[in-house]
Amino acid sequence: MPAADLHPTLMTLPNAGVAAVGTVGQWTAAVASGTPLPEDDLVSSALAGREKFSS
Repeated sequence: MPAADLHPTLMTLPNAGVAAVGTVGQWTAAVASGTPLPEDDLVSSALAGREKFSS
C-alpha cells in the first residue's frame, strides 16, 4: 500500500473516537457489562506493542 494511502487511513482511527485496545477477555467483559473500554490512541498502542514484542 502506498504511504499516501496509508497515512489518511491511519489518521482516521484516532479522530474517529472509537479506538480501544484490549484483550479478548477485556472485550468480552466490556460487552457483557455494557461498559466501554477506555479509548486508546494509535501511537500509544503502537509503542506499547513494540515494547512488549521487542524482546
